[in-house]
Amino acid sequence: MCLDIPLRRTIKTAILHVIRRHRTPTRGKEDCKKEEEMADDEQHQHQHQQAQQQQHHQRQQQQQQRYLEAEQTFHLIQSALTTAPDDWRTQLPPARAVIRACDRGDYHHYWHTLYVSSGNSADAVVARQVAVVNTFQKLAYGDADAGPVGDVADWCLRQWLGILQGSPGRVEALTGVGQWWLSRAQPCLYRIHEVDGSSSSSSSGASWRATLRPPTATATMTPAEEARQSDEAGAEADARLHTADYVEARGILLPATEYLDRAVESAMAQGRCEGGLLILAAEAYMSLGNVSYARSNERYFRQALSYLRTAQAIAGFSLPPHLQAYLAAYGDF
Repeated sequence: MCLDIPLRRTIKTAILHVIRRHRTPTRGKEDCKKEEEMADDEQHQHQHQQAQQQQHHQRQQQQQQRYLEAEQTFHLIQSALTTAPDDWRTQLPPARAVIRACDRGDYHHYWHTLYVSSGNSADAVVARQVAVVNTFQKLAYGDADAGPVGDVADWCLRQWLGILQGSPGRVEALTGVGQWWLSRAQPCLYRIHEVDGSSSSSSSGASWRATLRPPTATATMTPAEEARQSDEAGAEADARLHTADYVEARGILLPATEYLDRAVESAMAQGRCEGGLLILAAEAYMSLGNVSYARSNERYFRQALSYLRTAQAIAGFSLPPHLQAYLAAYGDF
């Protein structure tokens, strides 16, 4: 049977309509399924993000709690060292716990944010860091003649150098490094004193007070006697100066004087040079002079005397009696 063209077109259209009618629901179900799957994925992603945010928030809270506990522990250590300095060894375990807290996270950034948000200057944060390191450095050299507590002392040096990276002229940090080296020299100076009875070591290791040896002999002698005694003393001194403790002491005291010189220069430039810093620098130079060769020790003693004269000229400041006596005896040298 042969159908005419219009009829064939009508039949074809009807067939296509039927096919489309049956396909539409199927395609709708697939679209719905995809939409449901996309909605589930979005919900899972949202839940995952929420869980991550909660975990991050919990970690922050735990970290802040550790920092607060470290701060409280530090204040307890500081108080204990003030009230019972002889029991400094008992403070080493809590001090190490504070150090671990500092090293575990961005401790100083946290306190920087806290201080600045509370209206404090950024300098107040560094000042607080200086207080922590100063306290722990005293702890590290609680018995300077016996040597430092190595891990605590090394941590202090790293902190000082870190402060100087951000503030190269920071007086407290320059002083801290100089004092660190001066304290490091105390065991050598102590052994020198014990072995040959010289006055090169500190009379009080904890306070770094150098017992002073005059730069020149002043006893009344004939010129020949003075020359002979000078030659004998020079030969004896030169023999001692070659020994290990003298060599080590000189190597340690040189950076001590260099950093303390920089501290004094920076403090003077800022108009806030204090007598205590000048005394510390003078004692470092006197100790270095006491362990150095005759051809170089004169300039070390001269620099020490210069610092003492500057300290004495500060209004309202008095030199300790042993330094006043030294300056009175050799101030014109």
